[in-house]
Amino acid sequence: MNAAIALITLVAAGPSAEVQWRVPLPPEATQPRVVGNARSCAFYDPKSGAVMWNSQQRIFRFDPRSKKVVPMGAGSFDEPQIDCGLGLATVHRHNPTTKTSTGDTYDVATGKHLSTVTGWPTRVGRLVMTRDEKLQRKTFTDAVTGEVMWQESLRSEATETLRAPVGEPIWATPKRWLFIIGEEGRHPNDKKGVVDVAIRTLQELKRVHLSDYAFGFDGIVGNPDAGPFAVFEGSNRGSFCTGVFRSDLTRVPGKYFYVTDISKHGILDRDATVRENRDPEFHTIICADSQTGKVRWRAATTQPGKWVGGKVLAGDQLLDGKTGKSLGKLKLPELLGLSQDGKFVGVDGRTLVGGRIRAR
Repeated sequence: MNAAIALITLVAAGPSAEVQWRVPLPPEATQPRVVGNARSCAFYDPKSGAVMWNSQQRIFRFDPRSKKVVPMGAGSFDEPQIDCGLGLATVHRHNPTTKTSTGDTYDVATGKHLSTVTGWPTRVGRLVMTRDEKLQRKTFTDAVTGEVMWQESLRSEATETLRAPVGEPIWATPKRWLFIIGEEGRHPNDKKGVVDVAIRTLQELKRVHLSDYAFGFDGIVGNPDAGPFAVFEGSNRGSFCTGVFRSDLTRVPGKYFYVTDISKHGILDRDATVRENRDPEFHTIICADSQTGKVRWRAATTQPGKWVGGKVLAGDQLLDGKTGKSLGKLKLPELLGLSQDGKFVGVDGRTLVGGRIRAR
């Protein structure tokens, strides 16, 4: 094996993280901002190898064709985005002189600018949402085309007819739209469900109960278009998984609280000791069957699990996906992106590196 492209190989039969390229970074690009479960402040397109990230209130993009890091101006990913696997990134930019905010959506693979919205943007898939507190109005815009899809009044006493359900989108791709909507179509409240709605017409197609908690939507793990997915709700005290569903919206049996990844190989959850007024103390990965919910194995680790093919990456450990046993350690950069086939991009000091995890 060429030492120039091998980050580390522990033993001949062990796993390795092979670096395939290295690109120097400007100092201002070396501190990526990363946040917690079901959220992202870096956007990675494994098909092209492109990645966009936020560092010191500036946006950078790695162009895989030129192998260059391209500055994209001041901005940030202040609001975590649910990308739904579309390969988009919406940049929040604020003008301190005019005190106005805008959201610019880009195609991560090509760097092409797609649309701009006025206001502080949040995004779920194709839908960019902005609030106008002065006009008491929420606007939903197509992130790709820039078309205004609909608007909702923020006034509780509003009498106008709304085209959209008063709810929260949690998935929006060209194939499917999912919302969280309260009982009787009301804004999400203590009793609410996951609702499959028709694209554009927003007609309710199917509804399943999600939870009776006074929580707000906080993220999604998995791909509802293709298979099981987990819904996270949260408050100012924490975020919890309140439902794992198959693609047809039937619930997967079992209790899940901290799901970190889902694939055809299984559901990866975490077990923790709950501490009052403190973050949970994680100590175990639990792997369950993604259709039946039956627990397959447990592994003692404080790190979250991510599927890499049929293996599980937990921190610097690679685990056997069928048994949970350790296959060895890897030396990895601070990851900006990791695909389920093992491709990765990350920051190693002042260098951007890309490669692939291989289990031998």
